[in-house]
Amino acid sequence: MIKFEFYEPANLQQQEIESLWLQDINMDNWDYMLFFENEHDFSIDNEIFKLVVHPKNFNVGNLLSGCCANIWYPVKNFRGRKGIIGIAYHS
Repeated sequence: MIKFEFYEPANLQQQEIESLWLQDINMDNWDYMLFFENEHDFSIDNEIFKLVVHPKNFNVGNLLSGCCANIWYPVKNFRGRKGIIGIAYHS
């Protein structure tokens, strides 16, 4: 079973949003976010590139339905856990 956690802007504290910004996750104009805990290391050594992940499963990819963009990011620390964050953006 895969468990996704659902978050809206009102569910996050400002310091959590700032922490995601510091991890190169765009937190502008977002409607909701999904978090999937995953212990795999997605780090890259080159500071020039940002790593974005793409779901292999069509159904997982369609969990995000932002009208502007839907982006999945690896995250090293969200509430003390590593994983993948999917963000649905509205503009």
